[in-house]
Amino acid sequence: MAVCWRLTTIRTLFRTLPTAIFYTPLPLYIGAKFLLCDHHGGSLDRKWIPRTALLVNVGVPLTSSMAQMVPISGLVDLLFEHEVTERFSIGYDVGALWEEWAPAPDVFASLGVNFGPTDHLGLFLESYNIFDPDALDFATGKRYTHCNVNLDFGLTYAVHPRVQLDVNAGFNLYNSTPDLSGPKNFVFVGLGVTWLIWHPK
Repeated sequence: MAVCWRLTTIRTLFRTLPTAIFYTPLPLYIGAKFLLCDHHGGSLDRKWIPRTALLVNVGVPLTSSMAQMVPISGLVDLLFEHEVTERFSIGYDVGALWEEWAPAPDVFASLGVNFGPTDHLGLFLESYNIFDPDALDFATGKRYTHCNVNLDFGLTYAVHPRVQLDVNAGFNLYNSTPDLSGPKNFVFVGLGVTWLIWHPK
């Protein structure tokens, strides 16, 4: 089992209005990624088994004002990846996100493609979707069923065999948030760093 330490810098959320653009800083995410299963490069009869990993993250607000807007949160994500060729793969995942104010976790799932043109550079494109059956509308205090569909893309670069940098950006395709809660359309950008702590030889 391989273990990675994952640090994601503040992701900034840009929301659009007819007359203005404003942004919301998101928390610092710190976590670990555990490689549970990897048969890539093995016998042909086992190649259909996806590479499987578990990602555990904790979101920490960096300022007191941010803590009032975005509380401490936890994330558990089960990731799968099928290697189509040496340079191309298909990935998907399912997980849950807990927030202080939410009585139940959000459920999310994504589907994406990855392409590595070189041994150091990687490109990815994914649809990232969140479902909350008991979301809170802060404008009205009412609960509602929330669905959020996003598309994001980015690149990764291995600066060292054990260190990888990544940058990503994306935008919202569909958001079921009630109109009174504010603007629905937004884009986001983010940076991340991953350290490989241990990997079996």
